[in-house]
Amino acid sequence: MPTTGAPGTSSILRMLVEQAQRAIERADAKASMLTATATAVLAVAAQGLLARPQGPVLICAEALWLAGIAVLAGVVFPRIRERGAGSGLASFADFPRHLDLERLRDSVETVEADPETLLLVQVHSLSRIALTKYRLLRCGIILLGSGMVLGIVGLMTR
Repeated sequence: MPTTGAPGTSSILRMLVEQAQRAIERADAKASMLTATATAVLAVAAQGLLARPQGPVLICAEALWLAGIAVLAGVVFPRIRERGAGSGLASFADFPRHLDLERLRDSVETVEADPETLLLVQVHSLSRIALTKYRLLRCGIILLGSGMVLGIVGLMTR
């Protein structure tokens, strides 16, 4: 049985899907830039630091910096929602592993009969992905910032 929302519900859902998609793209772009920059800074800093003995503060700073890079890499790591999270075909993740034309036809017909459900599932899935990416992005920035502060302290107390 198709759900019928208020007039304009579908356009609001489409807007929310697009908003979540843009948030995912922005998070990926920010994380990619930060990961590349942090990796370059670490490579340059490591060359100078390897020539001299390091104290525990600098070792901790490097560990935080590396953890920040790993977390930021996790932001750009592809995520797809689990299969079966909604009804019908909501994304490419819902396609069966093996070609089954009858099952695909049935799934497409289900979506055509109730397109708002498709949009609701997409909004939910994409929003969860975007929120996870931004949480990881914040965590990565905190780790990099902490590593930077600790690194400066470690260099000043040498």
